[in-house]
Amino acid sequence: MTDDHAHRGDDVHHVEAVMLNKKPDWEGFGRAIMSYGWPTSEIDGSELFDLSLMYDLLAPIKGGYNPDEHIDAEGICPERGDDWYEYNFGPAAPTEDK
Repeated sequence: MTDDHAHRGDDVHHVEAVMLNKKPDWEGFGRAIMSYGWPTSEIDGSELFDLSLMYDLLAPIKGGYNPDEHIDAEGICPERGDDWYEYNFGPAAPTEDK
């Protein structure tokens, strides 16, 4: 992973607004995964998460977790206001209303 990728990954955790009008960069995401040496090397979950944020596959939700609006399908038990992310692609991409 290049220094640019590492720096960009650190900054992405501090985004407070929903990333709207940005389409996922699938090619950049794929190239970044390949830069880890995949398929002969491993990429861990935290690296995959960081890359998903960096290349706009996930969008941070403004205001964080709200149990009245979000479903904790993974059973991670977030508390109101905890960082929350949603897919930034497909039919359920985040909107400004969230």
